[in-house]
Amino acid sequence: MSQPDFILKQITELPPLKGIMKLMAQQGGSDLFVSVGSVIKMKINGKQKPVLNKLMLAADVEQLLRQEINDQQFESFRSTKELNCALSMTNVGRFRLSAFFQRNSISFVIRFIPPEIPNTDILGLPKKLE
Repeated sequence: MSQPDFILKQITELPPLKGIMKLMAQQGGSDLFVSVGSVIKMKINGKQKPVLNKLMLAADVEQLLRQEINDQQFESFRSTKELNCALSMTNVGRFRLSAFFQRNSISFVIRFIPPEIPNTDILGLPKKLE
């Protein structure tokens, strides 16, 4: 069985979440998946690719999530078991964060929202919708 092609090949330490989000935007990724017991995965052109060769521990996932939300949001998340919020990075774009509990562990997905809305040709929509 061949070794997966990691996006960050030589990195095994947990990088800052903002760095991974910026990488997602640069790589043309749409979604970032973070959950306990799995590697971080990025969806690029409809296919999930592993970001780095490190299985996420519960402490890793919580650490990454807490980098992007404040204490009040985290406490609300702990009590409601879900969190949805917008994130923004200057000169990169906007992101949508959805955090939830999966098998009693924190998981989250971050979706990249490109700064420019694609036109109808790129989206493959009929001309009458222009």
